[in-house]
Amino acid sequence: MFDSIIKDLHNGFVGIKILLNTNKTKDAEKALANAAKNLKELMGYADYSLFIVNYEKQLSEFIDVFIETSMAVSFASTYNLIDAYNNAVAADKTTQAEDLLQQVEHKIAFMKQAYANAVERGQSRTSAFIDFEKDLSYLLKYLEDSKRKDLIQQMCNNFDKAMNFTETQQQFFYHRRTPNTQLNTNTLDEQMHL
Repeated sequence: MFDSIIKDLHNGFVGIKILLNTNKTKDAEKALANAAKNLKELMGYADYSLFIVNYEKQLSEFIDVFIETSMAVSFASTYNLIDAYNNAVAADKTTQAEDLLQQVEHKIAFMKQAYANAVERGQSRTSAFIDFEKDLSYLLKYLEDSKRKDLIQQMCNNFDKAMNFTETQQQFFYHRRTPNTQLNTNTLDEQMHL
């Protein structure tokens, strides 16, 4: 029974790495959720004496691999969300862009909390977190660049709308003024002839 769960976990982690390497982040997230379920099931057996003797070391290793894989999936997923945010901004879909930005910020908060927990437990030098600060700084720079592009896009859109409004307003008032101007000119001409 333990062996089949362990085999599923091992295959799941290998599969997740392949999915990440082929940029199939959504599938990697699903596989990670399945691995979490298998890991939880395996941890449920941790109190059995047979398990402790034969599998405790493997369980500890699987937990470490799970955390490392979870962080890798989180980073990949966040980069994909930022790309989707960029696409929504470019397509002028502001509501979608705002929703995506909230998802990005939620994922970043999750990763920061996971790192803070690792630091608290003295695990910040494990393979899951050894490069976390550097990786997070790259991710945050990418996000800031995206936000800057969004701001520029919004400014351009607002300027374009303002120009179109001014142009439309000028055309509207030009057409409205023409009869009034002629009326005023006619009235002045009539007054001068009297």
